[in-house]
Amino acid sequence: MKLIFALLLYSLLTPATFAAVPASKTTLSDRVPVPVKLLRDDPLLQTLVTLDVMEQPLGDVLTRLNPVLKLDLTAEQDVADQRITLHVTGQPVHVLMGQLLALLSHDPAHPHGYRWGSLDRAPGARRDYQLWRDAASVAEEEAARNYPRRQLAVMLRQMRDDARLPLPDPKEPQPTVWDIPYLKAFRGLTDDQVDGLVNGATVPLDPALFPDEIAEGNRRMKEGIARQREYALSVGNPKLIPTTIALPAPEPMIQVTPVDQDMDESLPDQAGKFYLDLLGVVFSSRVLDTYNTPNDPDPILLSLPADTGPRVDISPFLSAKTTTPEQRGDLGFTLQALARTAHLNIYGESFLRTSTLHGGGPHPGLETLQGSVPRLVAQICALWDYHAQPVPGGYLFWSRTWAQDRARDIPERQIASWRRRLLKNGFFSVYDRAEFDAALTWPQVRLTLDVALPEAAEEDDYYTYQILNLFGSLTLLEQSQSLSPGGLALSEMSTRGQAALAKSFREQIRDLPGDQLGRAVLKMRMEEAPEYNVLRLILRVEAEGQSLLGKRCIIRLKEGKLGLPSMLAPP
Repeated sequence: MKLIFALLLYSLLTPATFAAVPASKTTLSDRVPVPVKLLRDDPLLQTLVTLDVMEQPLGDVLTRLNPVLKLDLTAEQDVADQRITLHVTGQPVHVLMGQLLALLSHDPAHPHGYRWGSLDRAPGARRDYQLWRDAASVAEEEAARNYPRRQLAVMLRQMRDDARLPLPDPKEPQPTVWDIPYLKAFRGLTDDQVDGLVNGATVPLDPALFPDEIAEGNRRMKEGIARQREYALSVGNPKLIPTTIALPAPEPMIQVTPVDQDMDESLPDQAGKFYLDLLGVVFSSRVLDTYNTPNDPDPILLSLPADTGPRVDISPFLSAKTTTPEQRGDLGFTLQALARTAHLNIYGESFLRTSTLHGGGPHPGLETLQGSVPRLVAQICALWDYHAQPVPGGYLFWSRTWAQDRARDIPERQIASWRRRLLKNGFFSVYDRAEFDAALTWPQVRLTLDVALPEAAEEDDYYTYQILNLFGSLTLLEQSQSLSPGGLALSEMSTRGQAALAKSFREQIRDLPGDQLGRAVLKMRMEEAPEYNVLRLILRVEAEGQSLLGKRCIIRLKEGKLGLPSMLAPP
């Protein structure tokens, strides 16, 4: 059955296999890689260039540069979409090309994975160097996306092994930060249970291991009830809380959840940090930072370099009256200020992202705007969670979580098309929103609405996204059928629509018999509520008059845009 096959196929997909932008499929037959050492010998690559670009797609930067060169520089599509920030003054173009290889490979000492190649052109035609990435680079990115989970497994196993060592004498200094309850919990974990924790499972624990901790939890619960009773008495509430209450049976368990847990699990963990909880035993979470290891220490925890040497002051740029708070908290704007003030060449990769250090909101920007260049560079890295590497005449900057950032990033060309639609119409219709949500994952929708297109929607939530993602995954004919009284037969839906349906009802759909799904239809209904300026969307899957699955949401639309014929009419 077509539907069941699609659902089975979808169930096999793992977060690691889901990418925001698929890599372009190209052949290498018409390109000859040119070693960096040969670029500097090419007489056409000696032109001195000056660039000042902030968070722009690399392909656009190269296009902007070509008119002043004696040849063309281009990039393969997935490379051209990568955003960069550059401040380069009077530099030979071959040097810029080499630094781009170092930046994109995140390995200045041994650039790899990215190649400049000379394209075959007709005799007498203008020469062309194209930048592309090889298969090893794609594999390296996938491995980097999955690094947090791999490192989490290593950390949990090490904790388990440490917990099996003899308990330290309480009178002596403790050798680790793990207190006794965690040592008790980890000591008995098997390899399968550790693997389960890494994959999101909750592992039950024996209550007999934690008599003191459970007693403390009961004491806290009784104190809380007593405080509630006192409050009820103080306000004259006749419904007093009883003085005695049956305490629940202890159910201690251990679990690990990502700090940046999102309801859509199709993308890897972004910050690489996880909450470790002993539920029913310890009343606060511990945070495991998979990037804060002896081999890769967190720059926020590093001692800043000594503030010696020539001092620079970037406050004229970051504290000017014309500088907005958004600019002050923007990495690209800050790098430009540093480059101009200290007369540095800056090469940085950029992403659409919010701050993981400040509750998901915008970055506040640097607090100290004066100091030596090394100290300011260290502060920038600490705030934005970046690496920096000195190169002749300047610095390279790249994100410590570059693979996770890249998986969430949205190409500027895609955002630009939606921005043009917004400028033309002044708002997104429900069909625009459906197309928008179907093209992106939920984290990408939030990121785009928070950072790139805040004017596109008043608000959005995961349940609205699920419905719009499904509706937008249907063809125009399927959309029309789903809005009709008879609905759209699930067995006749496109593969893309079936995958979206499975994603939207991932848990519920597993409990439904296949024959019911085979006879089911999808029905959508839109209801205007002008008094609230919202549009209600109701989604239901029915089989022979029986409702099997259902979701509903509201879309809060721009003022005055509800009730227009174009709002409900397909494009």
